[in-house]
Amino acid sequence: MTDLAAAPLHRSTIGCVIPASNEQSSIAEVIESLLSQTRVPDVIHVVVRNTSDATVEIASKYAGRHELVTELGEQFTEVFVHDIGRNSQKKVDALNYGYMLVEGCDYLLGVDADAVAGAKAVERLEFEAVSDTRIGGISAIYSIDRSITGGRFSIFSTQALRDIMARNHRSTPWVKDSDVEDSLLSLQIGADRRTGITPFARFVRVTSIALVAGALSIAALSRWRRISVVGRPHGRKV
Repeated sequence: MTDLAAAPLHRSTIGCVIPASNEQSSIAEVIESLLSQTRVPDVIHVVVRNTSDATVEIASKYAGRHELVTELGEQFTEVFVHDIGRNSQKKVDALNYGYMLVEGCDYLLGVDADAVAGAKAVERLEFEAVSDTRIGGISAIYSIDRSITGGRFSIFSTQALRDIMARNHRSTPWVKDSDVEDSLLSLQIGADRRTGITPFARFVRVTSIALVAGALSIAALSRWRRISVVGRPHGRKV
């Protein structure tokens, strides 16, 4: 029985957002890794900003409908490429633009334009997310020094993002005055929901092709506890 076969019968919807800039060397591999998932996102939006290379042209080769046969059966997705031009807020603007495109989905999957995931990464993130309605966000594991939910390969409950926007009286999930685009959002999600990093969904960076760790180190766990206001880490083997 697959992970998703054990999940609730309701099939959640996942909208993927890939913020990108000058990513011509990696964007094709990132999109291909998403199209090769056992659980393919329902829609993929590549949001390009501040670019001076061939990122848009390369990503556009994948634009359109894709009908795929996976371990979980036939799946359908569609890839869109958006060039939002120059902006001063860099990744934050791209993430917020992407949120507006996928806010109708159950989950937002944020993927950096140099992050290539293992074939079951989305399947396992979804399994974790749907297993507990209190979960606001989960990140796939890359290295032992990341303690922020968000960033390179993460899934967010769009309901959790809507709750944050309402509670903090703002129109977008990500704020422009945060030093790190995911840090404040992570703290705010954790105010009343669980967040964490799961070692069972993994990815590597195209730029470094570094192997990911199988578990967090004691030092990383200690660092997580220092920001324990975000809620205790949530992750279990599936």
